[in-house]
Amino acid sequence: MISVKKMKILGIIAEYNPFHNGHALHLKESMAISHATHSLAVMSGPLVQRGEPALLDPYKRAEMAVDAGVNLVLELPVLSAISSAGGFAEGAVKALDALGIVESLVFGSESDALEDLKNLSHHLQEESPRFKATLKQFLDQGESFMGAREKTLRNLNLMGHTLRSNDILGLEYLKALKRQGSAMVPLTIKRQKADYHDRDLKGEIASATAIRQWYEAGHFDLVEKAMPPAASRILIEETHPACLSRAYPLIRYALLTMDPENLKAIHEVREGLENRLIRAAATEVDFEAFMKKALTKRLPRTRIQRVLLYLLLALSKNDIVNNDLTTPHFLRVLGADRRGLELIRLIQRASEIPLIVKEKDFRPGSPAARAQLALSHRAQNLRSILASEPFHRDYTTTPYIKKK
Repeated sequence: MISVKKMKILGIIAEYNPFHNGHALHLKESMAISHATHSLAVMSGPLVQRGEPALLDPYKRAEMAVDAGVNLVLELPVLSAISSAGGFAEGAVKALDALGIVESLVFGSESDALEDLKNLSHHLQEESPRFKATLKQFLDQGESFMGAREKTLRNLNLMGHTLRSNDILGLEYLKALKRQGSAMVPLTIKRQKADYHDRDLKGEIASATAIRQWYEAGHFDLVEKAMPPAASRILIEETHPACLSRAYPLIRYALLTMDPENLKAIHEVREGLENRLIRAAATEVDFEAFMKKALTKRLPRTRIQRVLLYLLLALSKNDIVNNDLTTPHFLRVLGADRRGLELIRLIQRASEIPLIVKEKDFRPGSPAARAQLALSHRAQNLRSILASEPFHRDYTTTPYIKKK
């Protein structure tokens, strides 16, 4: 066992949906550049940032990660996991910071240009009058927020290259670190070979997007090449993967029976979105046809899907404010190895918030913690419906502990 004084703890923010060889490479390189002795990941739970149920439940994905070398996996609170890039980053950084032990945060980026990203994050955080005016101009032209922001940066000669998925998320991590006054040191490594949305297999590296599609199409030979052996076995043996389209009858019923004013109260429903969703549900019996009718240039698929999750979770704007759901009030342990157990003991002494190891032993200490726990149950039960699994898995399932 390494003494506490000699521990250097790496923080990772992830979805692992599913864990693949690119994640294993990221872990290896992150440990090297941070000179870490221990690794700790906060990972999305039953629902993910694209506004979908995760392919596998959180405990199976944590098992994949721990078997591949991550020492401790904790569940990112639900609201953070299914928020836009800014909310996802904000919640994850808050969670890592609250533990009181994480020294460095390493994230992948396409540019691998940390100083450039820091400079960009400064401009995005400060938002000069000229920046705000230019951003509004592009938004008024019908651009999505991300598209308008990138065009603003180019227009003001603040950026000379296209921002891709991991760079965008990296900017949000940097903004969150600065906004929260975090002592965690940000580091970045270059995303290699497969891009976030890449559908190809390059050597043994592929994107999670490609792996999910190959799995759903039954191309298990490609899945096995792109994932560590233990992880691919868990995925291939899965009999009930979850998908959002199975919830469309529930979504359609809710949209067509709710009062529009109540629908407007749902988180992120604004600018007349409630009317657009109701019109699409009234005419379309197929989920993909519904999505096609609901989408606009300003409303990309992931934004609509997140709103549908908020609807299914009955998550209102008032719930978030009244219960402070943007702040983690506990973190759930999903998996650990021997070094991860060392981290749990250290966290229990240093953390501002409690850990749930076994839920039957957990007593929420505040109304906000009870609200976060209730939302966690709704999210897990929603995924269970979509995967034809039993309810209350987060209460009955214990963390995966790697014995060797």
